[in-house]
Amino acid sequence: MSKLLIFGHGYTTKNLTKIITEDFSEIYATSREPEKINDKFVNHVIKYEESGEFLISNKNDLTHILCSIPPDTNGDPVYERFKNDIKDLSSLKWIGYLSATSVYGDHDGAFVDENSELKANTNRGLNRILAEKQWSEFCKNYKIILKIFRIAGIYGKGRNIYERIKKGDYKLILKDKQYFSRIHIDDLTYCLKETFKRIDQSEIFNLADDTPSNIQDVVEYICRKVNIKIPETINYEQLENEMTRSFYNDNKKVLNKEMKQKLKKEFGVVEDGKLRKLLGIRYEWVNEGNDQEAKVILNMEDKAREIVNAYEATMEEGTKLKTYNSPGTPGTVLS
Repeated sequence: MSKLLIFGHGYTTKNLTKIITEDFSEIYATSREPEKINDKFVNHVIKYEESGEFLISNKNDLTHILCSIPPDTNGDPVYERFKNDIKDLSSLKWIGYLSATSVYGDHDGAFVDENSELKANTNRGLNRILAEKQWSEFCKNYKIILKIFRIAGIYGKGRNIYERIKKGDYKLILKDKQYFSRIHIDDLTYCLKETFKRIDQSEIFNLADDTPSNIQDVVEYICRKVNIKIPETINYEQLENEMTRSFYNDNKKVLNKEMKQKLKKEFGVVEDGKLRKLLGIRYEWVNEGNDQEAKVILNMEDKAREIVNAYEATMEEGTKLKTYNSPGTPGTVLS
């Protein structure tokens, strides 16, 4: 049976482990503070500093490694510290590296795919590029399958714009024609799970949903629908925090064709008569009995059509619109 080692056990991998228990006989994870990891789906949590000893003692057992630790100026810390131990794993078939769409840098709002130029000029993006190169060369040299995942902004229940607006700690930054791409944590983990089976060739995947959008449009729409005050606004030119400014320096729309074709992933679908996802707002709110937020879900078709119109105007020819109607829940989704 396959055995997985996860370097760095955070938000993404904690949501991943609960859906891959049938894919692996054992799942291991590393952490600098193992005592703080509470994940019933992980068989054993290893102290990060002791990962070398663990790799040596399991060199004939581990089949998959997933690296989710953020890089630094030297690239991926896992590569730097443990590459010699990893190369000796006789049973290793697959390495996955969680990268980010920051590697593309600024493309003036144009669409980017996996073959687009990597134009990053921020430390965040440059560090990711270096880490990708390290693993690419390593896996090529040792004939190991590598999956690089360029992940857009991740959101999920309790981790989205609306929650921050409710808490009052969100400022709306205004920058004209600025686009961001995102992906829901459930869609992200689905895609990661599907690639564990693909051990025939190395691949790069953009992991983003179908609707890159201007954050101002999204925030104003949410506030209007739930009748709450629009957050305090600030112009991009007035930002003093360099870290925050760096997020707005890059402007691009991320294409996901490779992911959809190879992993058979579709977005914005309606499941069991419920609108699953649109603009980062989840139908789970309806199940929780919050009527006000339920209205957001049940009255979003106008915004959906706006997004679809913009999407079709900018995507390549042949993109088609599908409309799905279920009792009481009209929904418009992208194919």
